[in-house]
Amino acid sequence: MANHLCWFEVSSTDPEKAREFYSSLFGWKAKKARTNYYQMTTGRVPHGGLIKKLPLVPSTGVYVYIHVASIEKTLAKVKKLGGRLLVAKTAIPGFGYYAFLADLDGNPIGVFSEK
Repeated sequence: MANHLCWFEVSSTDPEKAREFYSSLFGWKAKKARTNYYQMTTGRVPHGGLIKKLPLVPSTGVYVYIHVASIEKTLAKVKKLGGRLLVAKTAIPGFGYYAFLADLDGNPIGVFSEK
């Protein structure tokens, strides 16, 4: 099923400290997935991650990702609707692909697809 919230990420200048904070505050389980990235298990879907602030994406503090059938079609559509591309389609080895777009107000939105 496409077009539903599938993931969130909390942006932090120090993911390790953020991991300690969210684990202590909410009891979320954290597993280091790669450098500057922790996968968080919240107890319910959607789960999420803690990420070092992305330099090309405006920081809102929290990034949301929408599962889409096709990143290419979604990015073409957002341009027609007046939005813009922030980060091109990028591989997540073993999982799929993501990209970031901006809505009409410049708010970043992540999109994810397996292909």
